[in-house]
Amino acid sequence: MTFQELHKLILTQEKGKWVNGTSKKGNNGKHFLKFNVNYVNRKRNKYSYYHPRKDKIFTISRFAYNSLNSYYKMFFHELVHYTGHPSRLNRGFITKSCEGKMANVSLIEKAEEELTAEIGAILLCEHFNLKHNLANSILYLRSWKTDNFQRHGLKGLNAKRLEGAYNQAVVAVKYILDNNMIERV
Repeated sequence: MTFQELHKLILTQEKGKWVNGTSKKGNNGKHFLKFNVNYVNRKRNKYSYYHPRKDKIFTISRFAYNSLNSYYKMFFHELVHYTGHPSRLNRGFITKSCEGKMANVSLIEKAEEELTAEIGAILLCEHFNLKHNLANSILYLRSWKTDNFQRHGLKGLNAKRLEGAYNQAVVAVKYILDNNMIERV
């Protein structure tokens, strides 16, 4: 998906509700991808996240997701965050998180990192031919582009910043693939 295609979707898709259960299970629900990164799968986690200071991805059980593809999509999102660590691509928001400088992080930096992670997840889904709910991704991208800013009385991200996040996502995906962080099994 090109930046222009993604930007058009964000601008033209009608606002809607999150949709569950539309992804199809890949490979009869059996794992077909292996992640070669530092992660922990915990049943007690309420949500999945990347912890920059520990440099580790924490996930909830894959059975908490409606399909294996949904689980992979979530993992791709967190994996793109993982690439932002200072020892890898050194993206601003993640680097500041590692250094304990969260007070110096702006909402725009946080939004750009979330846009980068979600766009990267979309690109990885396309790379591995995973069916996923693109409508939910577009809603998520739109929320970081406008909604979170309006709540704080700020203007949303412009197309230039969105394109910057897209370009960072492309770099992150290339890094993931070049470093064999994901492999087919």
